Amino acid sequence: MYRLENSNAAKKDIKNLSKDVQKEIIKQLEIIEDYPFNGEKLKGNLKGLYKYVFSFKGTEYRIAYEIFVEQKIILILMAGSRENFYKRLKYSKFSLA
Repeated sequence: MYRLENSNAAKKDIKNLSKDVQKEIIKQLEIIEDYPFNGEKLKGNLKGLYKYVFSFKGTEYRIAYEIFVEQKIILILMAGSRENFYKRLKYSKFSLA
């Protein structure tokens, strides 16, 4: 089984969302933890990363993550609505706390 790790950016992203959306993201992260390869592989400059898409109250959200197979770790990089998501992801630097 894989273990989830949140980058500092992901923690900040989730903290800035409403409580309802935070609860939904936690549910979606549990799905990612159980089925990490069900996400869609990203291409181009973001090759090697995955995205997981879900809708909540009429808004589409994205969770970007990287899978480290040998360590059995899923590193959550970003979470939020689709608006500017990929642009932010492309130019972000990630670290763990």
